[in-house]
Amino acid sequence: MPGAFCALLFSDWTMYPVFSYFSLHSFFIHFFMFSFPVLLIASGEIRPRFTDLWRAVIFLIVVIPPIYFTNRTLGTNFFFLNLAAPGSPLEPLQVLGMPGYLFGFMGLVVVFWVVLYLPWMIKTLLEKRIAAKEREEENEKLAIRLFLVRLGFVGPELKVARAILLRNLTGNSAWKSGTPPTRATAAPVSVATQMIPYIGGIQDEKQ
Repeated sequence: MPGAFCALLFSDWTMYPVFSYFSLHSFFIHFFMFSFPVLLIASGEIRPRFTDLWRAVIFLIVVIPPIYFTNRTLGTNFFFLNLAAPGSPLEPLQVLGMPGYLFGFMGLVVVFWVVLYLPWMIKTLLEKRIAAKEREEENEKLAIRLFLVRLGFVGPELKVARAILLRNLTGNSAWKSGTPPTRATAAPVSVATQMIPYIGGIQDEKQ
């Protein structure tokens, strides 16, 4: 993806007519090579991980030598391995000659990888910190109470022992997370209201 993006920015096929086959082919192939992984990342189907970078390293180790010698044989410049594109960040490396240019090229690729993967590394670290914080806020009292139940530490005869084990723990022994709901209490009934049935019964007897 980085190589395709750089090829679009610093294309070396501009000497050909805009609507020629070679120009259109070069533009569209690099455009799709760049846009396809971008769309996969945007959709959430893939997520760049620094631990998977070794796959890209192995791929480059395998394909770079044959491409380099193919460029020398056919006079091409795939991957900009043999010559820097005019106006590209690789152009200052041209003064190093060969193989200095290739070593400088590899160093620039490493820097580009770090910049590309850095946001995802930071995001992963933040997610781990949030997950660790959530684990720290677990309901200890309920967890230990359920553990005691699995051990068979139940029954009224062990009620005092359970209370002693749970009294210094945080959380609620009957509610996993959040604030437990409060029971609705009935409105107090006045003494006069409570006496109405008795007064009514007395009056019926008099009649």
